[in-house]
Amino acid sequence: PFLHPTCANFREASRIFFAECLSKCHGCLGFVCELGAGKSIMAELTLPSVRHMKGLWLLDSSLGMLKYSLMWFGSCVHPIVASAERLPFKKSQIDLVASSLGDPYNTSSSWLEAYRVSKPEAYLIFTCPAYEWCRSFRSNRARQPSVAEFETRNGYILELPSFIYSIEEQTRMLEDAGFRAIYRRCVTIGELTQTALSPKLVLDRGSGGPVVDGYLMVRS
Repeated sequence: PFLHPTCANFREASRIFFAECLSKCHGCLGFVCELGAGKSIMAELTLPSVRHMKGLWLLDSSLGMLKYSLMWFGSCVHPIVASAERLPFKKSQIDLVASSLGDPYNTSSSWLEAYRVSKPEAYLIFTCPAYEWCRSFRSNRARQPSVAEFETRNGYILELPSFIYSIEEQTRMLEDAGFRAIYRRCVTIGELTQTALSPKLVLDRGSGGPVVDGYLMVRS
C-alpha cells in the first residue's frame, strides 16, 4: 500500500463492489473461479464460510502473484497458474466467475472463455479502474491509453496492458460474450475509508471522484 497507494485504493473500491454483488447472488455460490486472483478478494469475503461454496479456484498467470493468497490454500481453495483466455475447465462447470481489476485481460476472447466455462444463469463479477479516472489521468500522460505503469521497488517502471472502456462499451462487450447486466455502478472516492488517498485519483472532484467501475452480470 505504501509503494502503490493507487493500487490500494483500487483494491478497496473493488472489494466494496464485490461485497455488494455477493449479497445479490442468491443461494450457494457453488463452484467459483477468480481470474487474476493475486491476493484473493473472493477468499477474503467468503472464507471461512466454505459451506457457501463447493470450491474456489484462484487463477493467475503469475505464480508469484498467487503466493499472496497462500494463507487460504486448502481443501476447497485451489491455486492454478493459467491464462484468462485459456481456462482449465470444462464447458458449463462454473457457478460464478470473479474478476477484480481485470483490465489487463479485458478482451472479448477472455469473456467468451468465461462464458464457455459458466453454467446457465451463472454470475460474473467484474471490476476495473473507472473509465472516467482513466480518461482524466492517462490523457495527461505521453503514453498509450491501454498501458498502465507501475514503479517497482528498485525504481524501474513496469508497463502492463490495461484495457478500460466506458460503461456502455464495456457492457456491450460482456453482452456480446453472452452475459446480461443486472447491476452496474462506479465506486467513488467518498466510499474509501481503509486506505490513504493517492494523489493520482481525481481528487478535484471531491467525494464523487471515480475510482472503480463494477459490473454484475449473469450468463444468458
